[in-house]
Amino acid sequence: NKRRKIITAVAVAAIFTGALKAGVEISERAFKNIKNVILPPGGISPKRLLNKCLNCNLCVNACPNKIIKKADSNFGAIHLEYGFGKYCEYGCKKCSEVCPSGALKRLSEKEKQNTRIAMAVINKDKCLSCGICEKKCPKEAIKSDDAGKREIESSKCIGCGKCAKICRPKAIEIYGIKEQTII
Repeated sequence: NKRRKIITAVAVAAIFTGALKAGVEISERAFKNIKNVILPPGGISPKRLLNKCLNCNLCVNACPNKIIKKADSNFGAIHLEYGFGKYCEYGCKKCSEVCPSGALKRLSEKEKQNTRIAMAVINKDKCLSCGICEKKCPKEAIKSDDAGKREIESSKCIGCGKCAKICRPKAIEIYGIKEQTII
């Protein structure tokens, strides 16, 4: 009887350890995807958006630049995809206006223009120092360093992606952030 209890306890512990390990691995994969996601303005955080988004896709249809994508296997709610020369229009707030659930917080034009939704990073090895990104940035967040290469002033960048769209050598990438803030 004692032997049976010990064998049962060891089996339960092994099952629990295996389930815990599997749960951690799934959680780590899910976190990696969430960490790389870029939310539409007003999405605030991945967790909040996942809890509130109805996946009605009204924002997907309302986006004039077609950068809002439907939920997919990488993220279970709407999110931004900047590829193919697209960016989040500086004066546009249509996505937050059509959201029926409040998943995208309604933003005034001024709030939208000051909400950091992502962050741009310049690869200085690829930068040709042409200055086009600096001239086109709506927040004047790009400046020249001492060597004439461009760099992002992180206190000003909202992550709209316009700089990445116009950068011919593709020296600029846009990365997701943990939580949107008004700067």
